[in-house]
Amino acid sequence: MLLKISNKIGGKSTVCYLCAMQEKILILDFGSQYTQLIARRVRELNVYSEVRPWGKPLELTEDIKGIILSGSAASVNNQGSPRIDLSEIRGKVPLLG
Repeated sequence: MLLKISNKIGGKSTVCYLCAMQEKILILDFGSQYTQLIARRVRELNVYSEVRPWGKPLELTEDIKGIILSGSAASVNNQGSPRIDLSEIRGKVPLLG
C-alpha cells in the first residue's frame, strides 16, 4: 500500500510516495568491522536495512524480506564464538552469511 503525499515548496509541487509497510533487510551484527558498510551498500540500493546485535531476540515479521549475518571469519570456529539458532529462519526468508 502506497501513501501519496503532495507538497508545494517554493512554488514547485513535489509528490512523495511512502510505503505503509516498509520492507527491510535485517543485518545481524556478530562484531564485524564491515557491518555498517554492508548496511550502507544495501541502503544505496534503495532498500531499508536495520542493524541489530546478534544476541537480541529475533522476531520474524512480514516486513523482513531477508537477513544478512555479519561477522568475522576468524572467530567462526573458535570456542565460545557467538552462536544463534537459525532453525526458525531457514526456509522462510533468504539468508546470507
